[in-house]
Amino acid sequence: MGFETMPITVEQAQEIIAVGGEVVSASKSGYFGNTKWLEHAVKAEISDDSDKVIFSLSNGDFVEFSRAF
Repeated sequence: MGFETMPITVEQAQEIIAVGGEVVSASKSGYFGNTKWLEHAVKAEISDDSDKVIFSLSNGDFVEFSRAF
Protein backbone atom coordinates (compact mmCIF):
# COMPACT_ATOMS: atom_id res chain seq x y z
CA MET A 1 0.00 0.00 0.00
CA GLY A 2 1.57 3.25 -1.12
CA PHE A 3 1.18 6.87 -0.20
CA GLU A 4 -1.23 8.65 -2.55
CA THR A 5 -2.28 12.28 -2.83
CA MET A 6 -5.12 14.12 -4.50
CA PRO A 7 -4.74 17.65 -5.90
CA ILE A 8 -6.87 20.34 -4.27
CA THR A 9 -6.88 24.12 -4.65
CA VAL A 10 -4.66 26.22 -2.41
CA GLU A 11 -7.81 27.89 -1.08
CA GLN A 12 -9.30 24.51 -0.10
CA ALA A 13 -6.04 23.57 1.57
CA GLN A 14 -5.98 26.82 3.56
CA GLU A 15 -9.49 26.11 4.83
CA ILE A 16 -8.48 22.58 5.83
CA ILE A 17 -5.43 23.66 7.84
CA ALA A 18 -7.22 26.62 9.42
CA VAL A 19 -8.50 24.28 12.15
CA GLY A 20 -4.93 23.79 13.31
CA GLY A 21 -2.00 21.49 13.04
CA GLU A 22 1.70 21.86 12.40
CA VAL A 23 4.41 21.68 9.78
CA VAL A 24 5.92 18.19 10.00
CA SER A 25 8.30 18.33 7.04
CA ALA A 26 9.66 21.13 4.89
CA SER A 27 12.52 21.92 2.57
CA LYS A 28 13.71 24.75 4.88
CA SER A 29 13.73 25.00 8.66
CA GLY A 30 12.24 28.52 8.47
CA TYR A 31 8.88 27.06 7.50
CA PHE A 32 8.39 25.40 10.88
CA GLY A 33 6.40 27.26 13.56
CA ASN A 34 4.61 29.70 11.24
CA THR A 35 2.40 29.92 8.16
CA LYS A 36 4.08 32.85 6.40
CA TRP A 37 5.00 30.42 3.63
CA LEU A 38 1.29 30.16 2.69
CA GLU A 39 1.52 33.39 0.71
CA HIS A 40 3.92 31.57 -1.66
CA ALA A 41 1.83 28.40 -2.06
CA VAL A 42 1.04 27.62 -5.70
CA LYS A 43 -0.11 24.00 -5.47
CA ALA A 44 -1.66 21.78 -2.80
CA GLU A 45 -2.38 18.08 -2.40
CA ILE A 46 -4.09 16.14 0.36
CA SER A 47 -2.97 12.68 1.45
CA ASP A 48 -5.23 9.71 0.88
CA ASP A 49 -5.88 9.44 4.62
CA SER A 50 -6.72 13.19 4.75
CA ASP A 51 -4.18 13.64 7.54
CA LYS A 52 -1.57 15.70 5.67
CA VAL A 53 -1.62 18.56 3.20
CA ILE A 54 1.44 19.04 0.99
CA PHE A 55 2.11 22.50 -0.40
CA SER A 56 4.40 23.38 -3.30
CA LEU A 57 5.79 26.91 -3.08
CA SER A 58 6.63 29.32 -5.89
CA ASN A 59 10.36 29.02 -5.18
CA GLY A 60 10.34 25.22 -5.61
CA ASP A 61 10.23 24.47 -1.88
CA PHE A 62 7.64 22.27 -0.19
CA VAL A 63 5.81 22.17 3.14
CA GLU A 64 4.00 19.16 4.58
CA PHE A 65 1.36 20.15 7.13
CA SER A 66 -0.27 17.65 9.48
CA ARG A 67 -3.83 18.57 10.34
CA ALA A 68 -5.21 18.75 13.87
CA PHE A 69 -8.37 16.73 14.48
